[in-house]
Amino acid sequence: MKKINLCLLISLLMIAAPATGQTLTEVDALSFGTFGLGANDVQAAITVTPDNDVFADPQIIPGAGAQRGEYRLEDFPPNVSFYLGTDVPNPPSEGGLVLGNVTTADNGAGPVFYLSDLTISNGGILQTDGQGDATLYIGGTLRTSGTGDRYDGGTYTGSYTLTIYY
Repeated sequence: MKKINLCLLISLLMIAAPATGQTLTEVDALSFGTFGLGANDVQAAITVTPDNDVFADPQIIPGAGAQRGEYRLEDFPPNVSFYLGTDVPNPPSEGGLVLGNVTTADNGAGPVFYLSDLTISNGGILQTDGQGDATLYIGGTLRTSGTGDRYDGGTYTGSYTLTIYY
Protein backbone atom coordinates (compact mmCIF):
# COMPACT_ATOMS: atom_id res chain seq x y z
CA MET A 1 0.00 0.00 0.00
CA LYS A 2 1.38 3.40 -0.96
CA LYS A 3 0.85 6.55 1.07
CA ILE A 4 0.91 10.14 -0.13
CA ASN A 5 0.72 12.78 2.57
CA LEU A 6 0.30 16.41 1.54
CA CYS A 7 -0.40 19.55 3.54
CA LEU A 8 -2.98 21.81 1.90
CA LEU A 9 -3.26 25.36 3.11
CA ILE A 10 -6.70 26.89 3.19
CA SER A 11 -5.79 30.08 1.40
CA LEU A 12 -2.29 29.44 0.09
CA LEU A 13 -1.14 27.10 -2.66
CA MET A 14 1.49 24.74 -1.31
CA ILE A 15 1.40 21.44 -3.18
CA ALA A 16 4.33 19.10 -3.58
CA ALA A 17 4.20 16.44 -6.28
CA PRO A 18 5.04 12.95 -5.07
CA ALA A 19 8.05 11.28 -6.67
CA THR A 20 6.03 8.27 -7.89
CA GLY A 21 4.27 10.11 -10.77
CA GLN A 22 0.91 10.74 -9.16
CA THR A 23 -0.02 14.39 -8.88
CA LEU A 24 -2.43 16.30 -6.69
CA THR A 25 -3.07 19.81 -7.95
CA GLU A 26 -4.98 22.47 -6.09
CA VAL A 27 -7.47 24.07 -8.48
CA ASP A 28 -9.19 26.23 -5.83
CA ALA A 29 -8.34 26.50 -2.14
CA LEU A 30 -11.11 26.00 0.42
CA SER A 31 -12.10 29.54 1.36
CA PHE A 32 -14.79 31.05 3.55
CA GLY A 33 -14.51 34.33 1.66
CA THR A 34 -15.25 37.66 3.25
CA PHE A 35 -17.90 37.96 5.91
CA GLY A 36 -19.14 40.27 8.58
CA LEU A 37 -19.34 39.20 12.20
CA GLY A 38 -21.61 40.69 14.83
CA ALA A 39 -20.89 40.31 18.51
CA ASN A 40 -18.54 37.41 19.22
CA ASP A 41 -20.29 36.55 22.48
CA VAL A 42 -21.48 33.15 21.25
CA GLN A 43 -19.74 30.68 18.96
CA ALA A 44 -21.00 31.08 15.38
CA ALA A 45 -20.20 29.13 12.23
CA ILE A 46 -20.01 29.50 8.47
CA THR A 47 -20.02 26.35 6.36
CA VAL A 48 -19.00 25.78 2.75
CA THR A 49 -20.18 22.40 1.48
CA PRO A 50 -18.46 20.21 -1.13
CA ASP A 51 -21.38 21.19 -3.40
CA ASN A 52 -20.32 24.85 -2.97
CA ASP A 53 -23.32 25.89 -0.88
CA VAL A 54 -22.71 28.41 1.90
CA PHE A 55 -24.59 28.41 5.22
CA ALA A 56 -24.01 30.75 8.14
CA ASP A 57 -25.36 31.34 11.63
CA PRO A 58 -27.23 34.64 12.09
CA GLN A 59 -24.17 36.31 13.69
CA ILE A 60 -22.25 35.90 10.41
CA ILE A 61 -23.12 37.80 7.23
CA PRO A 62 -21.48 36.06 4.25
CA GLY A 63 -19.86 38.28 1.63
CA ALA A 64 -18.08 37.25 -1.56
CA GLY A 65 -15.43 34.66 -2.31
CA ALA A 66 -16.53 31.61 -0.33
CA GLN A 67 -15.73 28.44 -2.27
CA ARG A 68 -15.19 24.75 -1.76
CA GLY A 69 -11.70 23.35 -2.17
CA GLU A 70 -11.13 21.68 -5.51
CA TYR A 71 -8.22 19.33 -6.13
CA ARG A 72 -7.30 17.33 -9.23
CA LEU A 73 -5.75 13.88 -8.82
CA GLU A 74 -3.91 12.49 -11.85
CA ASP A 75 -2.13 9.24 -12.71
CA PHE A 76 -3.45 7.26 -9.74
CA PRO A 77 -4.56 3.65 -10.20
CA PRO A 78 -7.55 3.53 -12.58
CA ASN A 79 -11.08 2.75 -11.36
CA VAL A 80 -10.19 2.81 -7.67
CA SER A 81 -12.46 4.05 -4.88
CA PHE A 82 -11.00 6.08 -2.03
CA TYR A 83 -13.05 6.35 1.15
CA LEU A 84 -12.98 9.34 3.47
CA GLY A 85 -11.59 8.70 6.93
CA THR A 86 -10.62 10.76 9.93
CA ASP A 87 -7.30 10.96 11.74
CA VAL A 88 -6.46 7.34 12.38
CA PRO A 89 -3.21 5.71 13.50
CA ASN A 90 -3.62 2.90 10.97
CA PRO A 91 -4.25 3.46 7.24
CA PRO A 92 -7.50 2.22 5.69
CA SER A 93 -6.97 -1.29 4.29
CA GLU A 94 -9.08 -0.67 1.16
CA GLY A 95 -7.48 2.63 0.21
CA GLY A 96 -8.72 5.93 1.42
CA LEU A 97 -8.43 9.63 2.03
CA VAL A 98 -7.75 10.92 5.51
CA LEU A 99 -8.44 14.59 6.23
CA GLY A 100 -6.78 15.64 9.44
CA ASN A 101 -4.22 17.71 11.30
CA VAL A 102 -6.55 20.68 11.16
CA THR A 103 -5.13 23.91 12.55
CA THR A 104 -6.86 27.03 13.72
CA ALA A 105 -7.10 29.91 11.27
CA ASP A 106 -5.45 33.06 12.49
CA ASN A 107 -3.89 36.32 11.38
CA GLY A 108 -1.13 36.33 13.98
CA ALA A 109 -3.00 38.43 16.55
CA GLY A 110 -6.28 38.27 18.46
CA PRO A 111 -8.78 35.42 18.57
CA VAL A 112 -8.59 32.51 16.12
CA PHE A 113 -11.19 30.74 14.01
CA TYR A 114 -11.64 26.97 14.34
CA LEU A 115 -11.77 24.82 11.20
CA SER A 116 -13.73 21.59 11.55
CA ASP A 117 -16.10 19.14 9.88
CA LEU A 118 -14.06 18.66 6.72
CA THR A 119 -16.04 16.65 4.18
CA ILE A 120 -15.68 15.53 0.57
CA SER A 121 -18.22 15.22 -2.23
CA ASN A 122 -19.99 12.04 -3.36
CA GLY A 123 -20.86 10.85 0.13
CA GLY A 124 -17.25 10.50 1.18
CA ILE A 125 -16.17 8.31 -1.75
CA LEU A 126 -13.79 9.44 -4.50
CA GLN A 127 -13.61 7.26 -7.64
CA THR A 128 -10.79 7.55 -10.18
CA ASP A 129 -11.67 7.15 -13.86
CA GLY A 130 -10.11 4.74 -16.39
CA GLN A 131 -6.99 6.93 -16.60
CA GLY A 132 -6.60 7.20 -12.82
CA ASP A 133 -7.83 10.79 -12.64
CA ALA A 134 -10.44 12.32 -10.35
CA THR A 135 -11.63 15.66 -9.01
CA LEU A 136 -11.99 16.05 -5.25
CA TYR A 137 -14.21 18.71 -3.66
CA ILE A 138 -13.70 19.56 0.02
CA GLY A 139 -15.99 21.55 2.28
CA GLY A 140 -15.71 22.54 5.91
CA THR A 141 -16.94 24.70 8.76
CA LEU A 142 -15.24 27.73 10.28
CA ARG A 143 -16.27 28.64 13.83
CA THR A 144 -15.68 31.77 15.86
CA SER A 145 -14.26 31.66 19.37
CA GLY A 146 -17.43 32.98 21.03
CA THR A 147 -15.28 34.61 23.73
CA GLY A 148 -16.44 38.18 23.19
CA ASP A 149 -13.02 39.18 21.83
CA ARG A 150 -13.04 41.30 18.69
CA TYR A 151 -11.62 39.93 15.42
CA ASP A 152 -9.45 42.27 13.39
CA GLY A 153 -10.07 42.56 9.67
CA GLY A 154 -7.64 40.80 7.39
CA THR A 155 -6.66 37.40 6.06
CA TYR A 156 -6.80 34.40 8.37
CA THR A 157 -5.02 31.23 7.30
CA GLY A 158 -4.95 27.68 8.59
CA SER A 159 -4.19 24.26 7.21
CA TYR A 160 -5.18 20.61 7.10
CA THR A 161 -3.61 17.53 5.59
CA LEU A 162 -5.01 15.18 3.00
CA THR A 163 -3.47 11.72 3.13
CA ILE A 164 -4.20 9.31 0.29
CA TYR A 165 -3.74 5.56 0.83
CA TYR A 166 -3.87 3.05 -2.01
